[in-house]
Amino acid sequence: MNCRSCGAEVGAGAAYCPSCGRPMSPVPTGHVDQMADEAAQAARDLVRAAGRLSQALLTKVEKAGHDPPGTAKRAVDKLVVELKAAKAEIDKALKDLE
Repeated sequence: MNCRSCGAEVGAGAAYCPSCGRPMSPVPTGHVDQMADEAAQAARDLVRAAGRLSQALLTKVEKAGHDPPGTAKRAVDKLVVELKAAKAEIDKALKDLE
């Protein structure tokens, strides 16, 4: 068994971690379920935040893409395509989490 706090190996039945001193009491099953639900919610929140960030960047880059001439414009256009692809991937990941 390993310590949940520091990861050190702890002998079976030990009350405290020999490395960091933390109590080795088991996590009640209800807490594990709650932690899993909280982790899933955090993942959904993170994906939503990444989607909002990608959309904000995409909007700014599209606006900037109207001004630069020549090579700069092509670079901005390429970035817009890449950001749209990233946003599509983020949207798909969010649907997969739901």
